Amino acid sequence: MGIRIEAYAVDVPKLAELLNATIGDLLRRYQLDGKHPEQRLMFTDLHNDDIFLTTPGGPIRASIGNGSDRHFEELNEERLRTLESLRRPAHEHLSRDTIFGANRLLRGLSRCKGIDFIEPLIDGHRRWWIGSLLQFAHKHFEPGEYEQLELLFRRILRRLDCGYKIQEGDPGLVATGLPFTPEDNLDLPFGRWSEAECFEAVPLLSKIMELSPTFTRPPGPIGIAPDDSEWHEWVCNNVKSLLRIKDLGYSTCNLLTFIG
Repeated sequence: MGIRIEAYAVDVPKLAELLNATIGDLLRRYQLDGKHPEQRLMFTDLHNDDIFLTTPGGPIRASIGNGSDRHFEELNEERLRTLESLRRPAHEHLSRDTIFGANRLLRGLSRCKGIDFIEPLIDGHRRWWIGSLLQFAHKHFEPGEYEQLELLFRRILRRLDCGYKIQEGDPGLVATGLPFTPEDNLDLPFGRWSEAECFEAVPLLSKIMELSPTFTRPPGPIGIAPDDSEWHEWVCNNVKSLLRIKDLGYSTCNLLTFIG
């Protein structure tokens, strides 16, 4: 599959309110309001390997028990209310779970009716468009502006390259202010733009688009990517998608990303 990026704009106070709900409540909500029947929402309990999942319109299922007692079960309302794993608040669960749990949650609930505070902006694109963007900005920005933009995208890339030479090292993750404590997993690094960084990103990305850029393939080496004939449009579309953060009207906008 290769390394891909997912990025979500979130309104942090509303996300915090959502994560006060229990795991059972979120499974029920997704069952009732999810938009894509083929996409499941799944939670795992790290203490006992129990698995809980559902799809929009489908039953809520569980794989629970130990050893020879492990079994599959469709959960009724009483079981949803009484199973200890499902009574845990979602923020507590995500703070104990691997980062894959947060990834599954944001992906699922961003495609759920009535949830207008989790907006998918980058959906599985490879990272080479970032190298192309930085290549253009390096030629047209003042040094301070370029360093600011590069740091923003290093927060998404974390330890990975992008086909264009950037400062080495992982800028790390600042989780202060998030409604859960994300795991820092080497297999799926989590990235974040804080409210202040989202505010910084908008004029920088807007300036690039105002310069009528022509985006070209960075010097590499790079992996699988669009053909040269599609490259410029690919980068433009991703930049325009990130710029949607300025029109979302969120009270406290953050960008949450996963790369892996």
